[in-house]
Amino acid sequence: YKHVNVKDENTLKMDAIFLYKVEISSFAAVKKVFKIIEKYNIKYYLIGNGSNILFSKKFYEGILIKIKPINSSYINILSAGDKLNLINNQYIRKGISSLDFLAGVPCSIGGAIYMNAGAFNEKMSDVIDYVYAYDIEKSKFKVFNNDECQFGYRDSYFRYHNFIILGAKVKCKYMDVIELEKLHKQRLLLRVKKMPLEYPNAGSVFKNPKENFAGELIENLGLKGKIVGGAMISLKHANVIVNYNNAKYEDIETLIILIQNEVYIKYKINLELEIIILK
Repeated sequence: YKHVNVKDENTLKMDAIFLYKVEISSFAAVKKVFKIIEKYNIKYYLIGNGSNILFSKKFYEGILIKIKPINSSYINILSAGDKLNLINNQYIRKGISSLDFLAGVPCSIGGAIYMNAGAFNEKMSDVIDYVYAYDIEKSKFKVFNNDECQFGYRDSYFRYHNFIILGAKVKCKYMDVIELEKLHKQRLLLRVKKMPLEYPNAGSVFKNPKENFAGELIENLGLKGKIVGGAMISLKHANVIVNYNNAKYEDIETLIILIQNEVYIKYKINLELEIIILK
């Protein structure tokens, strides 16, 4: 596709146009795509399901790569392009609780692995057996065991190396279906209560500092409800910036810098971004 606006493919609902977009629906296609990228020296981008992405530009002179769901006959083999909420719905019917800690989080499996997403004292690294990836520099596929993924707090090996996550094998944890359905509903209700789902947002903006909660630090500074242009620090959750009224990148960036400066002045803590800013 050419000149694609991904406004509907990011949870902040911000305009961003890519010169090209390609959807990959098989492992074999991965090599073909990167041969073209290398031949024409095209810059490439990956955004998963766009749930923790902030676009810094309106136009990207490059190619957006989207991994489409790749069907597997094994319940525990997932594609990077699978949407976590859809997988959770399938898992619940089978009594598999492995990914339910991320109930309601609008991310892809690949994005969840990349960020080592977590909630309710659980994280992706707890359920990942193997990760299947493509080594861009060496043009070959590689299988990573859990240790090789070098998972950390909202972190993984893949954030710093030229690999594309293609899929993963997860550990299946089972529980009674009725109990799992009940737990899932409780977690969804808690998410609705805590998160400003009435506005487009990219989830938590900052990582929690050691022995602190970013949202609590921001709230204690009285910054909830602060508006710059079309962006606002959520009244529900201080660690979330919402697209309140057609926000621009500069609006959100101003709030990010304001929060970081105020938190450092008051607490001498440097808040580290959890969201990814696409340059």
